[in-house]
Amino acid sequence: MVAAANAKDVARTVDFAREHRLRLVVKGGGHSYQGTSNAADSLLIWTRSMRDITLHDAFVPAGCEGRLKPEPAVTVGAGALWGHVYDAVTTRGGRYVQGGGCLTVGVAGLVQGGGFGNFSKKFGTAAASLLQAEVVTADGVVRIANACSHPDLFWGLKGGGGGSLGVVTSLTLRTHELPDQFGVIRATVTASSDAAFKALIGEFIAFSADHLVSEHWGETVAFHGDNTLTISMLFQGMNRDAAARAWQPFFDWIADTAHGCTTAPPQVLGVPARHFWDAGFIMQHAPGALKADDRPGASTANVFWADNVGEAGQYLYGYTSTWLPVALLTQAQRGRLIDALFGGTRQWTVSLHFNKGLAGAPADALNATRDTPMNPAVLDAFALAIISGEGAPAFPGMSGHEPDEAKGRRYATRIAQASQTLRTIVHGPGTYLSESNFFEADWQHANGLAARSCFPPSPGTSVLSPSSKRSARRQKTEPRFPAEPLNH
Repeated sequence: MVAAANAKDVARTVDFAREHRLRLVVKGGGHSYQGTSNAADSLLIWTRSMRDITLHDAFVPAGCEGRLKPEPAVTVGAGALWGHVYDAVTTRGGRYVQGGGCLTVGVAGLVQGGGFGNFSKKFGTAAASLLQAEVVTADGVVRIANACSHPDLFWGLKGGGGGSLGVVTSLTLRTHELPDQFGVIRATVTASSDAAFKALIGEFIAFSADHLVSEHWGETVAFHGDNTLTISMLFQGMNRDAAARAWQPFFDWIADTAHGCTTAPPQVLGVPARHFWDAGFIMQHAPGALKADDRPGASTANVFWADNVGEAGQYLYGYTSTWLPVALLTQAQRGRLIDALFGGTRQWTVSLHFNKGLAGAPADALNATRDTPMNPAVLDAFALAIISGEGAPAFPGMSGHEPDEAKGRRYATRIAQASQTLRTIVHGPGTYLSESNFFEADWQHANGLAARSCFPPSPGTSVLSPSSKRSARRQKTEPRFPAEPLNH
């Protein structure tokens, strides 16, 4: 491993790997569900030391003077973590930058994969905010890529996959005006029977069509096999009272005992947006929500969401994702979606990530994301459906920490069955590259690599999507099954 301190270190390492024909991998933050930030018998470039953060009031990409207007931005080293970036840009700077939901996600890898965060429904993908990148290509040359210099390379870096086209050493991202308030609504709804649960799914889908396909909402709901619905949705661009009013029709339906559903009063919280990632504020007002780095001398900015602990070293048994087109919410197709969601839950928990589908996003976010190599299915998807399951951390050669292979195979089978149930209603299913199935059969199309023109746009223009078009965090709990598991 080479702990690179700057682009020159990276260039020398790339030269060494090329000359000696070594497999080369790159690790920043390390959040890689498919394990692409590490590999056996490889030389690893570790960018963690490259974490400078610089704010700009008026940034113009190199070589674009007179062609592009100056705009607020932030330049970030490839090894920075999003928690540190939010601290600099939002808590101390009063601006917003589109990044990841988990605070320990690495900046460079997320952007190169496309990158969704809590509020992507408003601001688009992280890649869509990329203005410039410093990157070391395979010939060992340090290049500046933007809309005016190496535009083809620049376009590919905006969602073409981490480490695919070079080793990114720093990125400059557009920043946005910060909303006044961010907030969350949480609830768990329990249905008394299968019929009641299916009706609950139908009511939620109808509610979603009317209220959730907009720039205000993000994050997840999950449908479980024990006939429960868990809600953990974030909002922006409205205050707590407006958010509560938006959900009132749904909870009024649940309150009608004739529908066979019950829930405790929903929790609706709102905070000034500038404090959303303010560690001191959160630890004071929401004890237990964050955990801190407890190593001697660690920075007080080293914090992470407590419910992400399970992801450290997890052993994934199965992981699939599918974009669900907004057309499924129409009256004509809604029944198929309800049947598929209910059928999927007979095998596994089905989570819908509303912030990872851009239907309902404002035009500027859609146009910026359209100008990336991501699968265009993201543009008219109301949500990304994720079906996944994991076991405890497993470490090769460490007695007592081996993966449970028998359980893993059982879980993998059920995850695949649930995913197939959902995919039967989606024509040409698309998937999010960074959260996709390692064993995706039609990966070229699902990940969008064959769904796009291979040519980048000229400065100031957009890549048009084909005429026939097809991110607090993932649910990390053990799936809840029906009392009598079906179709082992």
